[in-house]
Amino acid sequence: MPTFDTIYPLPFPSVWLQFDGTDMWSIDGTSSGTLTKLDLIGNILGTFGPALGITGLDPLVLSFDGLHIWITCFSGTDLILANLDGSLFATYPIAAYDLATGTTTFAFDGTDMWVTGPRASVPGGNISVKLSIAGALLSTTFITAAGPSIATLFDGTNIWTANSFDNTVTKIIAVSSTLVATYPAGNFPGALAYDGVNLWVTNEGDNTVTKILAATGAILGNFPTGNSSGNYYTQIVTDLAGSVWIPNGPDNTVSQIDTVTGATTALWSTGTYPIGTVFDGTYIWASNNNDSTLSTNRPLAPPPPSTSLYNPRINTKNLPFHQLPFCVTDNQLRKPCPLFQLL
Repeated sequence: MPTFDTIYPLPFPSVWLQFDGTDMWSIDGTSSGTLTKLDLIGNILGTFGPALGITGLDPLVLSFDGLHIWITCFSGTDLILANLDGSLFATYPIAAYDLATGTTTFAFDGTDMWVTGPRASVPGGNISVKLSIAGALLSTTFITAAGPSIATLFDGTNIWTANSFDNTVTKIIAVSSTLVATYPAGNFPGALAYDGVNLWVTNEGDNTVTKILAATGAILGNFPTGNSSGNYYTQIVTDLAGSVWIPNGPDNTVSQIDTVTGATTALWSTGTYPIGTVFDGTYIWASNNNDSTLSTNRPLAPPPPSTSLYNPRINTKNLPFHQLPFCVTDNQLRKPCPLFQLL
């Protein structure tokens, strides 16, 4: 069995990872409420918590808008934005958007942030709201799914939500905020990933992943994974080589699945109880919740630094839009960071 050989210790367990184009961010998801920033060879660049107001609030999900790290807390009443130096940028009360306390998830569409979660005014309902970076409410889309929608993804055109309790996914046109349709998925759909053509949805109720044609919502296949039971809020990711990477917490493994055939091409050993995977443009990272580590298939010896503005090791030609980190130009338009060589 191949192994994620490089292990980076963290001060607290990791429940969510976010890559900002340069560094990796981890949130611990416990009452300590600590946000940790690391470089790509595991050096801890900072730990942040009390100054952000997330201590004791069970922070759970991260996103990145090109300038800020967005944080949602299971027990909190605000969306929290941190600058890349770890300082507080802003807090936005979720009640202002008719979102209830509980789990909300994010997707950045290149301009605005989508936040999906339980609707405060109608118990049992869900909404996906589009917010400007300044916190202005731009639209609200109602999702008539039972229970929480526990994942949100942008595929370059559409917003997708995973609706776990009724075994569906919902598609929303990002520009117009129009709900297109709700499609069947597998048993208790959780994490979402996109390979440029197809949506991949993990089904935590039966340890499978469903491949859905994004254009039509048609199911193209259901494929076995490892044991993902109990991975209630997880991350899966696609890479540039035609694989989707799925953490199997109870198995201490990550499944590498071919996006064409759905076959498992490798089962990777990780740390204890991996619950998320992230792609940094070259390597896969796994967050190991039960041993407070991150593991990666990055070589132990770091590669030599590039002498160019562009990193020749990173090619985002086929990288799904939602995986691109964003920078801000002088006119405040967000575009892919120059770290990435766009071919």
